[in-house]
Amino acid sequence: MLGIRDSQQFQKYIVSLGPSSLLILFALIYSLISLVNHYLFRTYALDLGLYTQALYDYRLGEFNDSLCFKEEAENLLADHFDLYLPLFSPLSWLFGSYTLLLVQISALLQGGLGVYRFFESQSKSIAFWAMFWYLSFYGVFAAVSFDYHSNVVASCVVPWIFLAFQKNKVWKAFLLFCFFLIAKENMALWGFFLALGWTGLYWKNLKLRFLGIGLAIFSLVYFVSITFIVMASLSNSGGYHHFHYSVLGQGPVEAIQFLLTNPIDGLRLLFVNHLEDPGFDGFKWELHLFLVASGILLLFRKPLFLLMLIPIFAQKLYHDNVSMWGIGSQYSIEFAPVLAIGIFSVIHNVKPSKWQRFLIFIVMAGTFITSFRSMDRTKMWTNKERLRVYSSAHYSRSFNVKRIYQELEKIPDGAPVSAQTSLLPHLALREDIFQFPLIHHATYIALLPPEDHYPLNRNEWEEKLHSILNSGEWDLISDFPEIMIFKKR
Repeated sequence: MLGIRDSQQFQKYIVSLGPSSLLILFALIYSLISLVNHYLFRTYALDLGLYTQALYDYRLGEFNDSLCFKEEAENLLADHFDLYLPLFSPLSWLFGSYTLLLVQISALLQGGLGVYRFFESQSKSIAFWAMFWYLSFYGVFAAVSFDYHSNVVASCVVPWIFLAFQKNKVWKAFLLFCFFLIAKENMALWGFFLALGWTGLYWKNLKLRFLGIGLAIFSLVYFVSITFIVMASLSNSGGYHHFHYSVLGQGPVEAIQFLLTNPIDGLRLLFVNHLEDPGFDGFKWELHLFLVASGILLLFRKPLFLLMLIPIFAQKLYHDNVSMWGIGSQYSIEFAPVLAIGIFSVIHNVKPSKWQRFLIFIVMAGTFITSFRSMDRTKMWTNKERLRVYSSAHYSRSFNVKRIYQELEKIPDGAPVSAQTSLLPHLALREDIFQFPLIHHATYIALLPPEDHYPLNRNEWEEKLHSILNSGEWDLISDFPEIMIFKKR
């Protein structure tokens, strides 16, 4: 076994590798996860395909009509008020269907660098380990393994806002906060709690205190205005689409009333299965155990960081969709910046140094264990092949990938296409693309029989295929076990 002196020397050696080595290492790991998944058709219509088609529209100066996944046209901003996509759209001329995945990887690396910069002036050792923790956090791996989402990019801005507060740079903090807000409407609700936390952390600095209060008010006004006025006006229904918290009530007002009048029940619902299916038991506890192993209990020494996480716990654990509760997809990314800075702020204040090194070892071990656990065995089902960068199965499929790319070349660039979910992101940079079984005015249909048939089950998919084959309206121009392509007569 390593002795204390050996352990100290090992930690010093790791730190000596520097932040650049970490960034290069994790750029490689994230790329092997995300870009390989895309190449091997493990990305999907929702959400990478939808957002990639939005890039096509935005770069032409047009709004997206959501027909990719909806029966009737509706401005995509009514679904999520995401202004990152117009900003990133010119990059799609260079990077094609990989654009948003590359943006996401770059943002995660920048987030890690922001964590390092926050601690750099205090302790380069703490800065290194905080950055290492952030880049290794299970929620980061989960996010990079599943398509692209703008809340991931927004979360990576948070460490830089922390840094702007630390450096007393008011205008920089304000501009970064504005950039953070425009990712999605729900970022503004999180931003309100973040700003309250910054207000408390820098209360003794009058300028930063007023900045924090101002950002909190600005964020709340932005959230209400965008969600209930702007998005409602863009929506076909005249309302907001994403209130899915029936356990709290029928709308935001009822939800707030419930939580204020039933605080004990509100707390209990963060831990128990509130849906009827007992098969969902334990999913919330798995999340809590992952967070405990990652070091969240240290934040009780600095509870303002826990305050910052209140809306993240709420939007996950009160949701009607059980997939939100767990450790998978992009639904844990918001924990990463707050935990990284909060946990290592606590550790930095621990004396003597031997206890500091001990806590670093504990939280680093915890985040490694939870990340590998998420790739190996979880209570909630996740697609492990998307994550297991160390497994040969991650780099192969049961079908002929090369043939699929060859057959897709038969589809003209400008043709309207209805495509199965795993094919759609690769065909999305065009004016009209629809997630099968939506066909609308498509002149081509592209199907991937061995793959996920969402939103249909297998029987429904086969019935739809049978209907197309017997309609007399389509010619089958590619017929392989891997891929079927139809052209309208």
